[in-house]
Amino acid sequence: MGLTLWSGFREKGNRDWIKLLLILTAVNLPDLDYIPGLIADRPNAFHHGWTHSLLFAVFAGAVFAAVLIRKTSFGIQFLCMTGACLTHPVLDFFTKDTSAPFGEQLLWPFSQRYFLSSFSVFRDIYKGGTRLDFIQNLFHKHNLITMITELSIFFPLFLVVWFIRKTRNKENLWID
Repeated sequence: MGLTLWSGFREKGNRDWIKLLLILTAVNLPDLDYIPGLIADRPNAFHHGWTHSLLFAVFAGAVFAAVLIRKTSFGIQFLCMTGACLTHPVLDFFTKDTSAPFGEQLLWPFSQRYFLSSFSVFRDIYKGGTRLDFIQNLFHKHNLITMITELSIFFPLFLVVWFIRKTRNKENLWID
């Protein structure tokens, strides 16, 4: 998803690798909540909390946009980076969750409630209950199949955005 956003929002004639790195970081930023759990040898202890909230995505988007301001306005960078950060909790919302608490705190700090779609689009991820299990499960067959499934869903979207970007003229709505 991050690559698709970068493809749509990159600046014309500029490979803009810094923006790509920041978008990929923003897409995965909500999972920073694994770090305290890994330190405590309970990887899932803090997962799907406040870093998976809409407010966190807006805050992170503003910080990343401030770093990216060059030729393009803060507003456009803010939308791009907030969108990048929001993709993670939105996709997690539609992912099968097999460990309590089920869902994520999308409306934190206004609500401590966990939200999860009643239907799953994406498979669950095996994580493990200890640091060692967590690391070993990163390469579990089930997780690799899940990643391949997600890539097969999102890679065509990337190709569509890339194709549109390539075929549009200078008067388009994309950032040029």
